[in-house]
Amino acid sequence: MAHPHPSVPARRRTVHRPSPLAQEESRCVPAPRTPPLGPGLPRRRGGPAAARATAAGNATAVTRSGDTFTVAIDAADRSGTLWIKAGNHAVTGAFTVTATGLTLPAGTPVTAGGPIPQANWKVVSVDSQETAAESGAAANAIDGNSATIWHTQWSTTATPLPHEIQLDLCARYSVDSLTCLPRQDGSVNGRIGGYEIYVSDSTGNWGTPVATGTFADTGAAKAVNFTPKNGRYVRLRALDEAGNRGPWTSAAEITATGTPVP
Repeated sequence: MAHPHPSVPARRRTVHRPSPLAQEESRCVPAPRTPPLGPGLPRRRGGPAAARATAAGNATAVTRSGDTFTVAIDAADRSGTLWIKAGNHAVTGAFTVTATGLTLPAGTPVTAGGPIPQANWKVVSVDSQETAAESGAAANAIDGNSATIWHTQWSTTATPLPHEIQLDLCARYSVDSLTCLPRQDGSVNGRIGGYEIYVSDSTGNWGTPVATGTFADTGAAKAVNFTPKNGRYVRLRALDEAGNRGPWTSAAEITATGTPVP
């Protein structure tokens, strides 16, 4: 089963979330009335995310003592925006940022989307599934078992591409990512190549896709992050087979992340 995204708390002045696997803190830093900033300024404390840090932009060096990072900043950089990013680390606690020589405005807590519970999901629609020659029902893609697969029909006349599966999350979410785990049984047939992802409150009006692209022809989980969209239903369209081996589509698991909304 694909790895879920952790619930990633963050604090920032300006809301800007690039992905559910990342957290950032943006603070508008006014020009200080004290001497220019030098080494030993903003310090970041955190739990698991405080494993490593690198300097970028006007941050010229980073030193670490336990879970505290001390960042040296170019003295000429007296004002602007301070960004702190936790990358793809699983963070369970909020950032703490302090500075010498100036006051940081309070940020607004923001919680990134976590895994959407799969237990109550339902398959609303699927254009094709193989249930005669193998157990390839669409429901296998949301059963929490990476050993089972959804596979489109192949034993008689193969259903032509594109293929699609529509899922009911059984509640409204602000959905911000979808992960597709290809089949893990040793076969490569049906791996999704080109894809489209939709989120909607209605299966009768999907609108434009929230994400499009092409998956690599590998067995690794494929996570797609996108601008959050509210909805109860998710639609995954497979436009072609990753290796052009035939008109099939298969998937071991489909998961998503988001936050509940009214």
